Amino acid sequence: MQINQEIFLLVAEELSIQKAAKRACITQQCVSDHIKRMEAQYQVPLFTRRPHFQLTQHGEEVLTILKKMKQS
Repeated sequence: MQINQEIFLLVAEELSIQKAAKRACITQQCVSDHIKRMEAQYQVPLFTRRPHFQLTQHGEEVLTILKKMKQS
């Protein structure tokens, strides 16, 4: 699993860039960059930022796939 995917899983679990950054022991900017790279790679938004930080439908689909990959 790639680092972008690992960071995505942390953010999806915490639903917070700040909390995910703290758990990964990296900066919030670094976490944001990983998410932006994944969104650029898949060409879809994975999270909505406003009014609440949450997964988009595409984000939910990516989360499901990555969880299955991690279990294998």
